[in-house]
Amino acid sequence: MSTYWLDLFTGQTWQEFLEANGSVSGFRESRWTTVRKIKPGDTLLCYLTGISRFIGALEVTGPPYRIRRE
Repeated sequence: MSTYWLDLFTGQTWQEFLEANGSVSGFRESRWTTVRKIKPGDTLLCYLTGISRFIGALEVTGPPYRIRRE
């Protein structure tokens, strides 16, 4: 059974997502506990802040991973 998750974008992060071929979506470090629950087959509902609109739905195809910034 698929679970639906909210994936928030700003105008800038949406543009960056599209320019990167829309293959990886990122979340804030503080959301890691929640992100770990996202599984392949789940759906990310893309919401664009600023215009307050849903703009897409993405199927999760792999497990989450964490990039630590120094």
